[in-house]
Amino acid sequence: DPDVVMVGEIRDRETAEIAVQASLTGHLVLSTVHTNDAIVYVAQGCEDCNQTGYKGRIGVFEAVRIDDTIRRLINTDGHESEITAHAFAKSPNLAQSARDLVLSGQTTAEEAVRVSRRDTTEVVEDTAVA
Repeated sequence: DPDVVMVGEIRDRETAEIAVQASLTGHLVLSTVHTNDAIVYVAQGCEDCNQTGYKGRIGVFEAVRIDDTIRRLINTDGHESEITAHAFAKSPNLAQSARDLVLSGQTTAEEAVRVSRRDTTEVVEDTAVA
């Protein structure tokens, strides 16, 4: 009868119940739970999404409409920052599109940063405000 029980990770109800039962019978139980809060754990997902809460894919993209101003900037060797500022004044860039998907709950901030290859603050900064 061990004094200490190590559970690699608690990912489902059955494992959680076993860990709780072991602790209630006097065992020290050590484990991990992937969560944002040490007190409250809200289970996500199911077997279909591998417990992530997400399934499938969604497009993250940016599109630039070449208007007269951008055409002029390109033809006159306009600076990249000028072209970028004008191009994305009216439509979202890749990081903004990724941020919008995070805000709408369609993906995680970590995944948005990974696919947009932008600085974390560029993608996530506004999500705390919204």
